[in-house]
Amino acid sequence: MGWGGVMKDPTWLEEAIPWLRKAMEAKRYEPRHYPYINLARVYVKPGKLQEAVAELTRALDIEPTYVAARKELHRLLGVLN
Repeated sequence: MGWGGVMKDPTWLEEAIPWLRKAMEAKRYEPRHYPYINLARVYVKPGKLQEAVAELTRALDIEPTYVAARKELHRLLGVLN
């Protein structure tokens, strides 16, 4: 199943978390910031916004110029405040 399918099927969301964690640790996974962004998306679905913010912050630590992550982080911080 592709990433879009995972995001549409809530039963797959929890199963995606260990795979994304493995991708974060993989030495040759590129681009390095993608698993953090995708994990943030997984966390947003059930409303785990603080966890999503943490993952987006980590993604931006790796790739500070990634505009989509910065916009989503800004959006979530606005929701939380």
